[in-house]
Parts: sequence; C-alpha cells; structure tokens
Amino acid sequence: MCADPDDASSVAAMEGVHKAQLDGQQAVVVRFEALDKELVLVPVKVKTGKTTYAAAYWGYMVPAHLLSLAAGVMHFSRLMLVFDLDETLLMAHTVDSLAQRIRRVNATR
Repeated sequence: MCADPDDASSVAAMEGVHKAQLDGQQAVVVRFEALDKELVLVPVKVKTGKTTYAAAYWGYMVPAHLLSLAAGVMHFSRLMLVFDLDETLLMAHTVDSLAQRIRRVNATR
C-alpha cells in the first residue's frame, strides 16, 4: 500500500493500517528469496511536536527465517537475552519474570 501525500483519503487509509499494526503489535515481513533475507518493517510513532506524532516504520534486514526461529523460542515461554559487555552473558527468563524486571526498571525512572 502506498499513500499519496496529496490525497487525504489514501493518507488516512495508510495511517489506519499503521495504527492497526501498532495496536496489534504486528510487523510487515517482506521476503527476498534471491538474497535469502527478510525485510522487517516495525510500526512506530515518531514525535513531531509536544503532543503530535507521525506514523513511521523502522526497517530491519535480517537473515531468512530468523523471525520464525525467534517465535519458536517464544512459544516455549523462554526468552534468551544476550548482553555484550566486556564478556558475553547469557540469561534466560520466562516472559513473566522478564515483565517483572521491566516493570521494576520503569518504576525507577
């Protein structure tokens, strides 16, 4: 879908698609067979003023099937986090324990 900036109805339609993807926590995945890669477009809101936001997408080019592999890991309710400091640390958390840690970090901000 492509929005013509001069056509208010196509812009509104594109913003509606963006909002639905953002609310549903969905991304767009485009597969490039020849490159064996996938383009992942993640909907985000970009702040354009104090209270105004614009619809935008962050794009990531990743190896093919990486998202399905990550979904498989999440299916078993285990999420691996890799922190690259002076040495690599690997930690595994359940989704609930990770959510608790995120809440604690957000509470201290």
